[in-house]
Amino acid sequence: MPKLKFSSLIPANIERVYEHVTVFPVSGTADQKALEDKYGSLLKRNDNSFIFQENTGARVKWQCAFQPPRLRTMRALDSSWSDRTDEFEPAPGGTVWTITWEPKGRGLA
Repeated sequence: MPKLKFSSLIPANIERVYEHVTVFPVSGTADQKALEDKYGSLLKRNDNSFIFQENTGARVKWQCAFQPPRLRTMRALDSSWSDRTDEFEPAPGGTVWTITWEPKGRGLA
């Protein structure tokens, strides 16, 4: 299955962009309430890896791993939802934010 990818230059430093997008602080001291507000109910935590269950209708479970300020991965557990990786790279004039989706769905060949 092909990956879907796009990038954008954000006119802010990498730490600011990372924290805004992920709600995970570069300091590494996560605010559980802020994370749950964004990702859903926290089911499990191991260092900077978390498992959340969405509070929306789909109730998808996500394994989110944070590597501030460069990377966030979101893996849909027991679901056909696409996995997602967010990469952040400093660049002249700001930060390049690249999102890659890895579809799991099966469609026409």
